[in-house]
Amino acid sequence: MTHHAASLVFPLLALAGSACLISTPSAAETQNELTAIIGGIVVNAPTGDVPLGNPVEVIVTRRYKERLRELEVLQRSDLPFGGQGSGPATIVREDGSALTIQIVPVQTGSQDGVLYGMVTDGATSQATFHLNVVASATGLKRFSLNNFHSIPLVLEDKAEDRQAWLFPEVEYKNLKYPIHLHDSLQIKLSVQQDRANPVISVDEDGMIHALSKGSAVVIGNFDGVIDKVMVDVYTQEGAPAGYRRVQK
Repeated sequence: MTHHAASLVFPLLALAGSACLISTPSAAETQNELTAIIGGIVVNAPTGDVPLGNPVEVIVTRRYKERLRELEVLQRSDLPFGGQGSGPATIVREDGSALTIQIVPVQTGSQDGVLYGMVTDGATSQATFHLNVVASATGLKRFSLNNFHSIPLVLEDKAEDRQAWLFPEVEYKNLKYPIHLHDSLQIKLSVQQDRANPVISVDEDGMIHALSKGSAVVIGNFDGVIDKVMVDVYTQEGAPAGYRRVQK
């Protein structure tokens, strides 16, 4: 087995419009042209759950005789500098018209991505793929339930002023940058507090609601890896300076 990366030299954003820049055929001809270009490759991705932050094998098949010269993966990423999990495809096997590539998922849940390719005659192709990505402790370097390990809340008059989101983050050895999870749905959440007099409630997606004065601990279980966050709830009169979101 050999590993190599195919380098893509054309801009991704130009792919969708490339056919339109060549000529101005009729609407029917344009549709046929786009169908041929976009349908040049077929992607077979795993249908079951795949682990976050770990390589997943995907099979790419050419529908025509031309050899794929370049192949690029595009995944959604929140990074301002872009590209984590995206870029030249890592090809691990080649068998005739079929290529096996590795993709490292960069977000949990139901995720869609795009493969862009260029064949030897210069034509471009693209195909979408779908992955159902779940939490995984394999290769995990760090799990943080929140960017701060203490969350202050004040019992303000409006519900939206006495709640806060968790901002979980994970870091994997297969990725250069941390992953900021979009929600906490892949994290098993629980709360340490007096059940008879609860201080907070926590939604499964990571929203914390202040209920009464006191302290509680939110516990997050990410595929067996545990992290905790302290939540302190204050009355309006007892809140330290700067803690209140509503100034009167």
